[in-house]
Amino acid sequence: KFSALCCLVMSTAILFSIRKYKKIGDESIPASPSVSVFPESRDPNPDAPWPRIAWLMSFPNSGTSFTMKLIQRVTNLTAATNYGKETALRGLSPDGTNVPLYRYSPNGPFLLSPNLRSVPERYVMTKTHCGGRCNSCGPSKYILGEDEFLDWCLRGGKFVRKENDGDVEFVNVHYNASLVQRAIHLIRDPFDNVVSNFHLEQHEKNKTGDTEWLEKYSNDPEGFQSWCAMLDAKFIDEEEESDLISDKTRNMFKDV
Repeated sequence: KFSALCCLVMSTAILFSIRKYKKIGDESIPASPSVSVFPESRDPNPDAPWPRIAWLMSFPNSGTSFTMKLIQRVTNLTAATNYGKETALRGLSPDGTNVPLYRYSPNGPFLLSPNLRSVPERYVMTKTHCGGRCNSCGPSKYILGEDEFLDWCLRGGKFVRKENDGDVEFVNVHYNASLVQRAIHLIRDPFDNVVSNFHLEQHEKNKTGDTEWLEKYSNDPEGFQSWCAMLDAKFIDEEEESDLISDKTRNMFKDV
């Protein structure tokens, strides 16, 4: 539960660091810190090519899919995503691979609807969930430093053709931070995120046929409370002893 809060805090902080590199392919030149929103007269990188990436950052199950679907329908323009599997139904090229937004960045992000909609001329809304969002893990996994969090924001996956037999496989990828020019932070009530994570677990266990888990954590208020209690008990020692959580924050847990 605390991981949802950490993700929200870190994604806000990361808006100040997406200017870390000045040029594509030159990650050794640090840029000056800057805020996330600029008037056109103070563009952080006026020489960046159009269209440009505007991240839609959120904790998973916060409404990104709905938001992007709505924007695409209203504008009739495509959005993009770090996660190539999301384009599998309508966004793949004829050979079954993903279509990147930029030809010079084959590792993403990838267009969601390249076969149905045009690419925006200016900013392309691009989905990323960043990091620090695991369910069954302790603070050493869900509390990340700024650089590590940014690195997760740039990660994704894509479908590629195997060189030996031509079959399609899915591989993990990572693109350059200098491609990102703007960010939209989509925030949902963290308690709603916890419920959504439980529903996601339900969905995954149904797919794998884990009837024992489904019986133990039924899809109702009692099952949800049991699931929360299980996770609390599993990681309580690590959370109480972790140097990553302040005493003030720890005290806030007590009556939740």
